Amino acid sequence: MDGCRAIHEETYMMILLFSVLNDEQRALVERIFHEHHIHFQRISFNIVKSEEAAEDVVSTAFIKIMDNIEKISDLPCPQMTAFCVTIVKNASIDVLRQLQQSVHIDYWDNISDDV
Repeated sequence: MDGCRAIHEETYMMILLFSVLNDEQRALVERIFHEHHIHFQRISFNIVKSEEAAEDVVSTAFIKIMDNIEKISDLPCPQMTAFCVTIVKNASIDVLRQLQQSVHIDYWDNISDDV
């Protein structure tokens, strides 16, 4: 259920952010999405090693992209893409950290159950 709640919160956040963008910013986000989302998913998959997690990462990354759209829109195209790739990589690393903490906690929970 927590996974569903996170997805709904993420979707709500995307809608909210998208609604406050002006037409030019919205068009830029859409262009970035159409031109790069598959590339972003591959980058994320190479880090998190899960299609589902990579899709979640890209959704999270687009929230961050929308949140930073003013900075991004001022960048020349190659730097814009690099900035977005950095967001995707950092979001992927954040997911890995969360997964590792979860595994670590699960490991210690199992040990305490065995004693």
